[in-house]
Amino acid sequence: RESAGHSVIIDLSHELHAATPVFPGSPAPAFEPVTTIERDGYAERYLQMGSHTGTHIDAPCHVLAGGRSLDQYPIEAFSGRAVVIDVAGCDRIDAPHLRPLDGLAPIPDFVLLRTGWDSKWGTPGYFEDFPTLTAPAAERLASLSITGIGLDVASVDRVGDHDLPIHRVLMESELLIVENLTRLGRIPPGPFEFHCAPLRVLCADGSPVRAYARVRSSDA
Repeated sequence: RESAGHSVIIDLSHELHAATPVFPGSPAPAFEPVTTIERDGYAERYLQMGSHTGTHIDAPCHVLAGGRSLDQYPIEAFSGRAVVIDVAGCDRIDAPHLRPLDGLAPIPDFVLLRTGWDSKWGTPGYFEDFPTLTAPAAERLASLSITGIGLDVASVDRVGDHDLPIHRVLMESELLIVENLTRLGRIPPGPFEFHCAPLRVLCADGSPVRAYARVRSSDA
């Protein structure tokens, strides 16, 4: 946590490095020196990674032909009011888990789902049998006037669901999806500011983000 005036910033992102875990089938990241201070007087590294590496955001064009890309969203879309729903211990995130949203006013911009699965980050089990959304839960979220959702797991779809049906339900409503979040359990109850700005890459289907929460210091 870092203090910023009367608020506290909670980093919700995993570190990026050459050994950052990636989804099965995705390219491993590479961070290679191009120049060094000793040899060239300045340091620069060549970065190579998939657009869905580490803590990242998905755009509709990730799964929908002709879908909206990240650069087609205004910068304001990547910040907003958010709430965390704790679903730790469940095998699937179903519509009843979203009941805390019933009667909530105003509706938040982002709904973040804490499963606690981020504790497995860096282990082989992280990409196995992680909690995912059911179709009714995805339909419930897609019916809301929200900008996006976020989770502390690798995907909203199960490994092996190659058609990515849950992605499609959400993205047909142009919802943004932030995956591989961490430390959601450190956010106190109640609404807070959530930020997840991507790199400004043309036609981007996804991008790593530095996601963070800004909460009132009196709540932290």
